[in-house]
Amino acid sequence: MASEYLNTIKEYISGKIDLDQLSAIIDDRLFDLRQDPDTMTEEQSVLSNIELLICEIKDGFRTTSELEEYTRTLILPKPIKGKVMGVRFLNHP
Repeated sequence: MASEYLNTIKEYISGKIDLDQLSAIIDDRLFDLRQDPDTMTEEQSVLSNIELLICEIKDGFRTTSELEEYTRTLILPKPIKGKVMGVRFLNHP
């Protein structure tokens, strides 16, 4: 399911689904995830953050741009840091 929520986020960013559709999908998935209250998965944590941002948008405390910025960080490749032969590098794949 983890890749499915990333696909949903990609659909939102690309404009295939709107904020209300994103909210409904996340609410349904969180309902399922919260059936086991003793476990907090990475998926549940990320979706809970998005759920909070959506509520704050609807209440006028945040903008959709802030949600888009947050969701983009979830799907963009992470930079690779390292050291080769004593030289530090930062590679963006």
